[in-house]
Amino acid sequence: MLKQKAVKTKSNVAIKNAEKIMDKKRNASTKMFKQTNRRKQRLLEKKETERIVDEYDQDQWGMDTMNTLNTKQRFDSNQHHKSSRVIHLEHQLAILGFSDSLRAFDLVLTEMNAENGFKRHDGFHYYYHLVDVAQILLNFGISDEDIITAALLHDFIEDVEWATYEYVQDQFNIRVADIVLLLTKKKSVDYKLNLNEMQRYLAGIASRYESALIKTADRIHNFSSMCNSSRNHRAKQVRETRDFYIPFFKECRNRYVRYSNFFFFAKTTIEPILHEIEYNLTKTEELEKEIEKLKTKLDAK
Repeated sequence: MLKQKAVKTKSNVAIKNAEKIMDKKRNASTKMFKQTNRRKQRLLEKKETERIVDEYDQDQWGMDTMNTLNTKQRFDSNQHHKSSRVIHLEHQLAILGFSDSLRAFDLVLTEMNAENGFKRHDGFHYYYHLVDVAQILLNFGISDEDIITAALLHDFIEDVEWATYEYVQDQFNIRVADIVLLLTKKKSVDYKLNLNEMQRYLAGIASRYESALIKTADRIHNFSSMCNSSRNHRAKQVRETRDFYIPFFKECRNRYVRYSNFFFFAKTTIEPILHEIEYNLTKTEELEKEIEKLKTKLDAK
């Protein structure tokens, strides 16, 4: 009888312990469920807040009309993936406090992207080129905000259909507009065929150190990014650079002594690439001629 009571007592204790464990598990599960719900609720509230802020921003910026027929919306960095070099330049401009350059940065990212049909020969956003030109100048210690702003906009009037000199002057200042205008080629002129116009174009650029610096950085970047370009494009770049830009660098180096290191750097950086491309183009032509001769001999047999 005593043994039966002892067994029964132990059984009751085991049941109570089991019930306590189950209660703890239920309480922990309930607590976890509540915490999860709270997290979900906070996340939903955060997303809703961001949505409202975004709508407010779009409404505010939608009210601001730019000096064109179309209303241009503010560049939304959250809607566009930025490469590391684009982020780096944006960060650098922010640190320097270059508010005009940042507005030019936003403008070209909004307008001159692949979605709008602005692509480089490698298929990437055209604005990568503009970013890299500005970065080359900053890397050489050129920290004049107007020059950096004009570097970002140097193809803007030439390539964007609605862009005008007056627009750049109104949005930035007359100095930036004048620099960009010097760098802008006339749409009615074929500079490949009209060599006199090409000389006049570069002479105008060389008349100001600001435009000369930007054009030099532009040519440096063009030569550093030709690996994916066509043979015809490389041949054109080589001819132009050999006949016009190497003399241009020399002239600017003598004219603008304070920036002579930059112009000399451009010459010594570009010339080896130029000679290598010339050599490869010549060898390719020779090999193609040999292949044609072999084909002719095989056809004759």
